Amino acid sequence: MIRAQQLCKTYRLCAAVKDLSFEVRTGEVVGLIGPNGAGKSTTMKMITGSIYPDSGTITILDHDFTPQSRDLKREIGYLPENCPLYQDLTVFESLNFLADLRGLSPSKRRERYDQLALQLSLEDVWYQPVLSLSKGFRQRLGLALALLPDPQLLILDEPTDGLDPRQTQEVVNLIKQLSHSKTILISTHDLGRLANFCQRVIMIHRGRKVADQSIAELTRDLGLKSRFKLSFENHRCAEKAMDTLRNQNFLSLVSHETEVTGLISGAPPELIRLLGQLSPQPLAMEIHPPHLDEVFNLLTQEGSKP
Repeated sequence: MIRAQQLCKTYRLCAAVKDLSFEVRTGEVVGLIGPNGAGKSTTMKMITGSIYPDSGTITILDHDFTPQSRDLKREIGYLPENCPLYQDLTVFESLNFLADLRGLSPSKRRERYDQLALQLSLEDVWYQPVLSLSKGFRQRLGLALALLPDPQLLILDEPTDGLDPRQTQEVVNLIKQLSHSKTILISTHDLGRLANFCQRVIMIHRGRKVADQSIAELTRDLGLKSRFKLSFENHRCAEKAMDTLRNQNFLSLVSHETEVTGLISGAPPELIRLLGQLSPQPLAMEIHPPHLDEVFNLLTQEGSKP
């Protein structure tokens, strides 16, 4: 789907991206992570054609991506960070304006409006101006604009930035739904939520790639641990779970009344699979993956592999 080879981009004397190469295969959901100023947004702008690299090549759908690639651009849906919206337009007018620019036929736009209003729960704000929308609904509108032409590839730059926990979860749930039918490249600081639906993460630092692997592999290779807390119906169930967990790859196990806490190497999906084998099952489960700062610090310290 996407193949970037030796991308370089310099702003004046500052090299934002240096010799960056990576692939995103059809049907994958890949996270692009890195500290502020790492080059994530610059990379995404090059992938979408908002800017072009000084050197290097980008291939999308097995075709070279150039300023003349208008047909390829129709296959890319882009939600930029702090998505720019016309404040005086309503949700409907915003979509209609983009539909005019994209040249969508009346029948096609009606079909897409109905689908997007339902998929993104925009019916109740359809005729409200953007100025009156919450940040969560603005992000929904941004996603609707990105999805309007029904692209094969979706590029999302910090889609949960600035949202409160409830709004963040709503947007994450929407991205999970989209991941069943779209190839997605997503930039975010939230490693824990990424772990739930990303096959791989690509980490860049100072414009260079420093990691490209699954979150489970990344956390395991770096020796990072996920923390968990399980709540059971009674003390007896908690003790039985402790006996089972001692035979697995769990660390620092502690049982207190009806709760069991501990650590394990790996990412949340791996942990959920292991805990799903418990009998009896816990009444509640909390999982706290390694913080992204830990990954940044370990991969970008002096001596890390390039």
